[in-house]
Amino acid sequence: MKKELEQLLGMPVRLIPWTKKDELPLYLGHGREFWVTSVGWINFLLVTFSIEGRLNAQQLSAQVKKIERIAEMPVALQCSHLTFYQREALIRKGIPFVLLPNHVYLPFLGVVMQTNLAKEEKVVPEKMQAATQMVFLYLFYQREYIPQISKSELAQKLGLSKTSITRAVEQLSFFQLLQQEESIRTPISLVRGESLKRAVRELLIDPVQKRILVLRKELPDSVLLAGESCLSEYSMLNNPSIEVYACDKKQKWIDQCTEVIPLLDIGNYVELELWKYPPELFATDGKVDILSLYCSLKANLDERVEGELESLLEEIKW
Repeated sequence: MKKELEQLLGMPVRLIPWTKKDELPLYLGHGREFWVTSVGWINFLLVTFSIEGRLNAQQLSAQVKKIERIAEMPVALQCSHLTFYQREALIRKGIPFVLLPNHVYLPFLGVVMQTNLAKEEKVVPEKMQAATQMVFLYLFYQREYIPQISKSELAQKLGLSKTSITRAVEQLSFFQLLQQEESIRTPISLVRGESLKRAVRELLIDPVQKRILVLRKELPDSVLLAGESCLSEYSMLNNPSIEVYACDKKQKWIDQCTEVIPLLDIGNYVELELWKYPPELFATDGKVDILSLYCSLKANLDERVEGELESLLEEIKW
């Protein structure tokens, strides 16, 4: 690693083991190596770090800052592998990293080599990201009314940035779900047929970020019927003992709700699903949309729920 760093930075590098690892909480230190790294007059702590799956940049930034406070020096992550999206998230959050042999982002040294990042082949996650799912659902539900739509129109309809729309379109193209020519000005539309059903089964994510129990009287009228409560409206399934509703996790009124623990008097509280995207964008008649409903329940092990969900999918005109 020392030789590769020197070649990459063009300067002598000194690495010595950090002796204060035991001062870190176990979750920050376990399984990682820590090296005090000297480049010229600058010292920083290089931490071996493995990032798997979807990157929570906010949480990772908080961990880095905690290590910095204890180490009393800047911290950089030494990663063995990063996807395009993970690298972009680290840079956007200002988290220093080293990805040998070619990439380094050390702003405290004034060293930023990211010229090649955007030119690399972009590795798309195995499942859709939330913004991608929003675009997919909009195109799906509007396919009979708006056969084609531009990226700028999508951004306006969904309240997403142009950058988010571009990434979403790239992912959908990777999954071969779009009818789109090479020109970026060409309006986009979804493919038809069984590939859409495959996408729902395999590529769409669970829209629910978190589930909490709250007092029924504190819910606004804008919440939507969700979960098994919603499924019971579409099927012969009985209503669950605790009603289920959904809302966007970003709603400010959520912080004012009283979160409760299960009690005997179940009539006073409901289950509230906090969604990764606004469910009202695709809702009808006060209920969450069918595809999102399917995704929120497909991990349910109840055979009755599974059977009703499959019946719902079979009724859709793909």
